[in-house]
Amino acid sequence: MKNQIKEMKWRRVVKLSAFLLLIVSVVAACKKPENTIGKEVYDPEALLDADGVDTFQLITYCELDDSVISSGTNNVLLGSYNDPVFGEVDAGFYSQFRLPTNNPDFGNIGDIVVDSVVLSLEYDDHYGEVTAPQTYRVYRMQEDLYLDTLYYNFQDKLTEATSLVPMGREVIQPKPGEEVMLANDTLDPQLRIPLETSFGWEIINASQNGTLVDNATFLETFKGLYITTENGPWTQGEGSILMLDLTDPQSLITLYYTQAGEQKEYTLLANSSCAYYNRLKFSNAGSKSRLVLDNPDLGMYEFYAQSGLIRAKIDFPSVKDINSKAVVHRAILYLPVSYFTGGEFFPSLVTRAMADVGGVGDNVGIVEGEYNNTFKRYTFALTNYVQDLVKEEGFATEFGVKIAPYSFGGSTERIVFNGPWTTNKEKPKLVITYTEY
Repeated sequence: MKNQIKEMKWRRVVKLSAFLLLIVSVVAACKKPENTIGKEVYDPEALLDADGVDTFQLITYCELDDSVISSGTNNVLLGSYNDPVFGEVDAGFYSQFRLPTNNPDFGNIGDIVVDSVVLSLEYDDHYGEVTAPQTYRVYRMQEDLYLDTLYYNFQDKLTEATSLVPMGREVIQPKPGEEVMLANDTLDPQLRIPLETSFGWEIINASQNGTLVDNATFLETFKGLYITTENGPWTQGEGSILMLDLTDPQSLITLYYTQAGEQKEYTLLANSSCAYYNRLKFSNAGSKSRLVLDNPDLGMYEFYAQSGLIRAKIDFPSVKDINSKAVVHRAILYLPVSYFTGGEFFPSLVTRAMADVGGVGDNVGIVEGEYNNTFKRYTFALTNYVQDLVKEEGFATEFGVKIAPYSFGGSTERIVFNGPWTTNKEKPKLVITYTEY
């Protein structure tokens, strides 16, 4: 048995220093209570990887993914911003709305005065800065949506030309951190977009002609809404995209009306029975990400992942040089990022590594990677995947993986990775510990 433990001299020094540091810490702990200050700065994986090989070649670049499914995601997206690395991003969404009950009875509609109509959307999160107001538009759809159909983020649906948002009330300041005070109620933070009162009258009048008898009939006439923004060009770093929980009970359309002197409400619901999907538009001409897409060699300095459009690609061709009879004990991929804590364009907390898989196809998820803000990097446990590569008889068919934010179709998160040729201190590496028989 031949043990393939290869180390450069400097790694021996690091290993020895770490060992001595551990001894000193133990001795100190015997003399006084443990001091945990600075403990989080120590990398617990350093000793685990001390006997591994980290000289495997990494080739880093970007791949365009222009067929991203964006229906049924956890969030819907709304807004726009100008990313200093990725260019302009614009997000809106199409959605159905449903009746809360079949065949509602409004009584004598001649006694009704429609006071206001509001589309409320529960905040979940946001991406970018939200100090600037945005201009919101809401259009009635002229095409059907279907719950059992997959929709892509590049697809458009026919809509009416006129927005339902009253003129002069389109500009709204998003306030994701503020509760909403409404009469005697305190509501969770939500975006509230006013709609024309004529739309409320359409719903009330529809109760007289059988349109509201059930949801199937209602959706034949009221197919849904396209909610979007129409902002002027942002300067770099400005703007934001809201992540909204469409299925929250407080995400709905509310008709506020007075009938015979009594104030009343009627709602149209957005829930899990509604078909919806995100529509994303990207404009990245001249951006850093576009340059790497056009010239992959530049990805060796810095490479990127962007929800809805770009997957980071890491190839490690020298792994094939490991003997096919070797047993892989541990294979860890470390991907450091360029990010300053507190920045508006934060990295995804969870990412997904995907790979080409024999007999199934590409972009099959193999493992998740979590972000560590202390060390500014992602860690991927690729032991099983690398073992299959080495055996030459496993499911893996390509010596490399694709990395993207976990919610690739339901967010606008993006990541700036350090490449092997980066001038930054931390570089990506694949550390493998194995035994060759």
